[in-house]
Amino acid sequence: MLLPLTIILVILLTSSNYIGAWLQDRRQVAMLWMTASALLEAASFAVRILWSSLPGLILSTVGVMEAIGFIWMACRTTRGRRVPPWMVLAPGAAGLALYLALGFGDHPDLRVVANNLLAALLFATATAELLRGGGDRLVSRWWVAGILGTESMVCLGHALVVARLSGGDPATDAAHRGLLFIALSSLVLMMLLSAGMVALVKEQTERHHRRMAGLDALTGLGNRRRLNECLEHAVPQAGRSGRPLAVVMIDVDCFKAYNDRYGHLAGDGCLRAIAGALQGGLVRRSDLVMRYGGEEFVVLLPDTSAAEAVRIAERLRLAVRGLGLPHAGREDGVVTISLGVAVLEPGAGPMDGAALLGAVDLALYEAKRRGRDQSVSYPHMQPEPVAITAP
Repeated sequence: MLLPLTIILVILLTSSNYIGAWLQDRRQVAMLWMTASALLEAASFAVRILWSSLPGLILSTVGVMEAIGFIWMACRTTRGRRVPPWMVLAPGAAGLALYLALGFGDHPDLRVVANNLLAALLFATATAELLRGGGDRLVSRWWVAGILGTESMVCLGHALVVARLSGGDPATDAAHRGLLFIALSSLVLMMLLSAGMVALVKEQTERHHRRMAGLDALTGLGNRRRLNECLEHAVPQAGRSGRPLAVVMIDVDCFKAYNDRYGHLAGDGCLRAIAGALQGGLVRRSDLVMRYGGEEFVVLLPDTSAAEAVRIAERLRLAVRGLGLPHAGREDGVVTISLGVAVLEPGAGPMDGAALLGAVDLALYEAKRRGRDQSVSYPHMQPEPVAITAP
């Protein structure tokens, strides 16, 4: 009697842990699933203690299967996947089907074995759900997957021990000690699972906040902070790989005049449209466009030669011009952009991200000096004509 009450108490404590984590970040629906799982499991244990007749056993078994199923749902939502309605009732329905298939009064040991095999399958499914999302490299995800996988093995062990008992195994005392060990193991794993799931959602929340800190709120592109982080990684990577790294800096021509004429709301819409055109003009997943600040954007092009970078810059220029955004302050009446291009070539000597941005800024300045709506590559900038006068 003491062990079931202890299990119920531990379950209730873990549910309060889940609720606390959800209150800190209410986007984490997984914590609600885990809370529902813990409360349902506690209720199922209580039913089994207080109502030991056959209906109580059936109800408690269905409840435990549903509780394990809710853990599966929680694992699914940590990956941002939707939980279809049929999936919510499937574990409990499977538990009830076992009773219908095996008979309500006959083969009680066989039912215990079958229930543990079903529980092992559900835990294994939850483990697989977590591992399918392992690409995010969250340490806590592997921790939780390990706990759930261990719980699946414990259920398999429980099924084997009960099967040995029902077969009249001579080592009955050892088998009973095995059942006690399995029960205590489940208790420990329950507490570890609580800590692991809370750690997982907190790690996801922290990663989400870091990602949002690197995004521009207006355009949804990466911001200057994100650009600096990318350069810190891309410049050394280019040096190690011996491949060129190209950067394109973009400025919306006469944007202040656009804001003065059409208003800041229209200006925001203009920037969003340009951001979409720039993203649409990039083909490779490795190419990144970010908002540098104000009306300036930067495109990072790994493994791109100077000639290819200029072609990409021209494609982006034409994509923005093709939007046909009206601009009465421009000679041809549409919004245009100027672009500077700089490339970090292999063996060109040491250059950090700041120096690369400085070079591309000079190229952009030259494009604007030449009359805007064009691309200029650094260092292929024609010098200003020098007037020679007699002394």
